[in-house]
Amino acid sequence: KQQQQLQELETVIKGLQVEIEYITKDINKIQKTEAEVKRIRKELKKIKDKLEIYTLLREEIFHLNGVPKFAIEKILPAISISASEILNDLTDGKFNQIIFIPLGGNRVGFEIYVYDGERNREASSFSGGEKTQINAAIRFAIMERIAEIPDTTGAVFRKSNTLFIDEGDLGTLDDENARQRFVDKIFELKSMFTKIILITHLEDVAEQFPNRVMIGWNESGKSKIIT
Repeated sequence: KQQQQLQELETVIKGLQVEIEYITKDINKIQKTEAEVKRIRKELKKIKDKLEIYTLLREEIFHLNGVPKFAIEKILPAISISASEILNDLTDGKFNQIIFIPLGGNRVGFEIYVYDGERNREASSFSGGEKTQINAAIRFAIMERIAEIPDTTGAVFRKSNTLFIDEGDLGTLDDENARQRFVDKIFELKSMFTKIILITHLEDVAEQFPNRVMIGWNESGKSKIIT
């Protein structure tokens, strides 16, 4: 009888061992499935990330006006900060904030507003001399930012060789102090350029530059170099 019971136990044990083998195989399958699920999820995330990038490229860059619009929106905040600081210097604190508002939709460009101490006004609504200061602040800010743009190696662009500045409406700055602040700002740009050439008809401005070329008229009405 004991022998029979022992045989029965061995049979049960063998059966349990078989079940354990099946269960172990099932567990291995589940573990492999979980690992596969994790792998698939990682691949799915990579695909989603690529989709976001390609969607950005399609909607923001590779369409009509995409590249300039994208560039303008990225660089405007930095130029706004620099231009505001420069305008504060040029106007002796009278104006100290320039705001760029990109045009809506797929239009390229922006509107320029200046805070006058009470409200934001369109730049075009200011007087001639004030517009000259606003335009100069923006141009100087752009020059500074271009000089700071890194090249493909991570370094900033090499020092530019020559900067030409046409005084434009500088004559509208009938305030001598305003003109002097303009000239002072030009001298501050010396660290960015090997040579700065200012074209001006104002003698008090020209005299501040150590090297000058005077242009006049000959008898036939043509321009000539005087000195």
